[in-house]
Amino acid sequence: MFGLLNMVDDTLLFTTLSFVVRIFEAVGAAAFGTASYIVVLNLYPDHISTVFGIIETCVGVGMSLGPAIGGVLYSAGGFGLPFYVLGSCVMATLPICWILMRNITVQSTTTRQESYLTLLKVPQVIVVCIILVVGSLSQGFVEPTLEPHMRQEFNAGADIVGVFFLILAATFSISSPIVGWICMKTEQRIPMMIVGLVLLSGTQLFMGPAPFLAIPSSMWMTLVTVALLGISFAIAYVPTMESIIHAAVAGGMQDDVATYGLVSGLWASMYSLGEVLGPSIGGVFLDIVGFPWASTIIACVSLCTAMMGVVYWFCAKKTDTESFWYTNAVSDSGIGDDASIESEPAGETTALLDSSQQHVKYNSL
Repeated sequence: MFGLLNMVDDTLLFTTLSFVVRIFEAVGAAAFGTASYIVVLNLYPDHISTVFGIIETCVGVGMSLGPAIGGVLYSAGGFGLPFYVLGSCVMATLPICWILMRNITVQSTTTRQESYLTLLKVPQVIVVCIILVVGSLSQGFVEPTLEPHMRQEFNAGADIVGVFFLILAATFSISSPIVGWICMKTEQRIPMMIVGLVLLSGTQLFMGPAPFLAIPSSMWMTLVTVALLGISFAIAYVPTMESIIHAAVAGGMQDDVATYGLVSGLWASMYSLGEVLGPSIGGVFLDIVGFPWASTIIACVSLCTAMMGVVYWFCAKKTDTESFWYTNAVSDSGIGDDASIESEPAGETTALLDSSQQHVKYNSL
């Protein structure tokens, strides 16, 4: 339907229909994305970061191919053709998804009173949500700002700018499954997010480059920073989903599909918030202070968020509820009243639920 909007001559009607179509598109995308994550989390609960990294690789491939294919179709058939082809491809996947996924079962759950408020009462969930917003904001910042900067500084055409965005998506796609695998092996999610934010900050400082660095801007340095931006974003971004799930379970919520649904919805909301804020703030800063200072400001935001993560990580190791050595009593774990598990180092945290006393360890960090 979006491809048909160019047939509308009235400006007000065109604007209204554009908003309506995009709203319905957003609702569909939210439903599809949330349901997809729930299914994947339900199928692979022990390999969340790895599978999440693979999913983001597929997303990155789509982001890489989309502009290129869209440009070709636009050149061949005008405004409407890319939307006609994409819509037809989406419709064609429906029977394929039905055939391949109809036998997938989701574990049943009992009705509970848990909500997003319950989820947001867990401190680590709030911290990870902030990291996720800042990460997606940092990536979204370059969308409206990099092209004008390269056109002004290097007289770069649309084809060169397209290659740079392709490199950004490619490095993110390649890095995501690797980061997911490392998360699965080390179970150090908060530290990885901190490292990713620090790298994001450094990358953004040199992308400008920051005026106080007194480094002349060059296309090669911009190319390197764009590539590093994709890698650092993957490091900060991929561990977020699993970290929120582990924190939710450690905070008292059950490890089931109902919790996965809440987490997926919250995660999608926080990521989308960053995607909205990034281009908006980036465009305003670009007009007011220029690209070098704008990227410097975003770098400072990333660095401050990394410092917040460091403070939380050290504090969590020393508290009774989120420590490396402390194990609390939990219920509904499937372990008998007389059973216990010895606590181990490297981030073992647990939850206090409302039933019989049983000892369980859970690495939420």
